[in-house]
Amino acid sequence: MDADLQDPPELLPQMLALMEQGADVVYAQRRSRPGDELLKRMACAVFYRVLSRLSETPIQLDTGTSGSFPAACSNSCCKCPNGIASCAAW
Repeated sequence: MDADLQDPPELLPQMLALMEQGADVVYAQRRSRPGDELLKRMACAVFYRVLSRLSETPIQLDTGTSGSFPAACSNSCCKCPNGIASCAAW
């Protein structure tokens, strides 16, 4: 989760509860972009779709990189060529 609070920190308790229930990985997906102008929303939508088509790793559309990973998963993901961002898509 970014320090700029772009991602709502109030979701942390729900994310951690899912981890305690046995989820190996929990990550957030945006439902909307409140406060963003239409041009930025359109640019982001196009970017993620183009990136998904060009990438060998499937990319969840409109998905942020905030998430919760257990230490073992984080350590393995850090060894991935593109780091934890690409590992979350797997």
